[in-house]
Amino acid sequence: MSSGMSNLALLFARVALGVVFIAHGWRKLIQDGMDVTVARFAAALSNITLINGISIETPSSAITVIAYLVTFLELLGGLAIIVGFLIKTVCILLTINLFGAFLLVHMSNGVLLVNAPFEGGGYELVAALGAACILLAAHGPGKISIAGTLIK
Repeated sequence: MSSGMSNLALLFARVALGVVFIAHGWRKLIQDGMDVTVARFAAALSNITLINGISIETPSSAITVIAYLVTFLELLGGLAIIVGFLIKTVCILLTINLFGAFLLVHMSNGVLLVNAPFEGGGYELVAALGAACILLAAHGPGKISIAGTLIK
């Protein structure tokens, strides 16, 4: 693939991925509101059971901080991905976020999103988003980006 085509492919991938993350952050912040978002995070994080049966209680203040961090990581991270700014850092942080969502919410519901209720469906989306983040972190944003215009 030519360099121009690669840069266009990276631009398309960044815009699509960024829009998805912004939509998820927007839903948490604006559509559902942070009270509902914090409650959903509490349901997933309040009592985590480890493999050997040991249970960890997460303080409600920590759950609130995590809910806000994830919300703004998705919103601002999505925007950073679209414009091609701090791609490696943002994509690594989002991959960590997605891995947590996979383990704590989606893994037990199987692969397909539609196999389970809407809230906490299967892991197909988090897997695809995680793979896209890893690819962008490895390959960078391309030349059609803020980083591409600043670094020549």
